[in-house]
Amino acid sequence: MKRRHVSPWISALGVVVVLGLCGLALWISRPEPPREQAPEPEPTPVAVRELLPAERLRLLWIYGDTEPRRRALPAAERSGRVVWRHEALETGGRVEAGEEILRLERKPAELELQDAEAGLAMARARAEQARADRDGLARSLENARARAALAERELERQRGLAASGDTAPSVVDQTEAAWLAAADRVEQLENQLASAEAALAVAEAGVAQARARLDRAQDQLERTVLHAPFRGEVRAVRAEVGDLLLPGSVVCEVVDRRSLRLRGRIPNEDSLGLDASRAVRVRFPALLDARGEALEAPGRILGLDPAAASLRHRELLIEVDNPDLRLPAGAFAEIGVDLGREEALWIRPHEYVVRGGSPRAFVAEAEGDIVRARERRLRLGRPLVDEAGRTWFPVRDGLAAHDLLVVDNLEVLEDGGLLSLVERLPAAAEAPPAGPPLAAEPPGDGSGEG
Repeated sequence: MKRRHVSPWISALGVVVVLGLCGLALWISRPEPPREQAPEPEPTPVAVRELLPAERLRLLWIYGDTEPRRRALPAAERSGRVVWRHEALETGGRVEAGEEILRLERKPAELELQDAEAGLAMARARAEQARADRDGLARSLENARARAALAERELERQRGLAASGDTAPSVVDQTEAAWLAAADRVEQLENQLASAEAALAVAEAGVAQARARLDRAQDQLERTVLHAPFRGEVRAVRAEVGDLLLPGSVVCEVVDRRSLRLRGRIPNEDSLGLDASRAVRVRFPALLDARGEALEAPGRILGLDPAAASLRHRELLIEVDNPDLRLPAGAFAEIGVDLGREEALWIRPHEYVVRGGSPRAFVAEAEGDIVRARERRLRLGRPLVDEAGRTWFPVRDGLAAHDLLVVDNLEVLEDGGLLSLVERLPAAAEAPPAGPPLAAEPPGDGSGEG
C-alpha cells in the first residue's frame, strides 16, 4: 500500500493549533489573583459613663397664675346718688375691714324711717288702748262672777226658807230672777273679754308689723353707706360722686393679697398619695430680685380636687404667704411639688435614640484589645425633673449597673461598631441646667410605664 504524503506546513499548523488550545485552557483555568482587602472602619470616638444606681428627688413642675386669697365686689344695695366716696377708693388704695368707702343720698331713707317710727308709735297706742279695754273687762267679769255667786247662794237660802214655809214663793222667784240676771251678765262680759283679747292680739301684731317696718327703714338707711368687706386693696373702681346707682351696681373690687393661691393641673398618676405634707416651692420667673434672680417662695398644699378635670389631670390648690405684698395677683408661677425620692439607673434624654418606635441606648463592651458598641432596647419609666430642671428617665429594663453607657455620637453608631473611648465621665455626669419644663412621656411605643 502506498503511503500518503503529508505537507510539513499542515503538520506545523496542527501543532500550533494544539499548542494554542492548550494555552487557552491553561489561561481559562488559572487561579484568580489575590484581591486587596478593604481596610477596617475607623473606630467612632465616644464618651462613656458608668451606670450606677442613684436616688433622686422626683420634683414635678406644674404651672399656674396667682390669685388673691379673697376678693369681693362691693355693690350698692339700694338705689341712690353717690354723695361721698373715700379717698382710698382708687386703684391701689388700701382699706380696712368695715371702713366706710362710699355714701349714697340719705334723705329718702330718712323719710322712710320717720314714717316707720310714726307708724310704730300709732300701733303702740292702739295696743295700749286695747290692753286697757281688755283689763277693764277682765275686772268687770271678776265682779260679775262674784255677784253671780252671791245671787246663787241667796237663791239656795230662799229655797230652803220656802221649803220650811218661812218665806213666800214670790221671794224665791225674785231671787232666782236676780241670779239669772247675774249669770247672764257674766256670760256677756266673758264674750266681750274674748273680743277684747282678740283686739289686743291684733293690736300687738300691728306693733310687731310696725317694728319690722321700722327695722327695714333703718336697714335701708344703713345701706346708704357701703363698707369694705375686709382689709385689702382697691382696684377697678366704677363709681364717682354724682353717679346714680341701682341695687347691685358694683362699686369696685377689693382683694386681699396677704396670701396668694395658685391652681395647677397635676397628672393623675402623680396625684396618688399626694397630701399636704409634701414640700412645695414656687418660682416667679418674671419677677426678679436685686440679684437678678427669679423670686422664690415656699408654698403649701391646700387641697386636691377630688374629681379629675380630664382623663389625665386633677387640679391642685397651692397657697403662698405674701405678707409684704411684693407678689402681685395674676403673676405666672412655676410650682415644684416634691413627690419623694426614687432609686434607679438614670439616663438623660440625649443619652438614647429612638429607633423602630422605641428608645435604644449603646453600651461599650471590650473584646480583647478592641471595644464595640452594643445596642440595648430600653423600657423607661416616667420622667423626673430634678431641682436644677434637668430631665432624667429611670431605666426599668435594658441596662444594668456598671454598664458603660455611650453618651455621644449615638446617631452614627450601629450594633457591633468599633469604638474609641476618648473620655470617661463620672457616673452622674450631668448637662448644664435647662430650666424647669414639665417632662413629657418617653417617645415611642412601649418606651415608658403606665
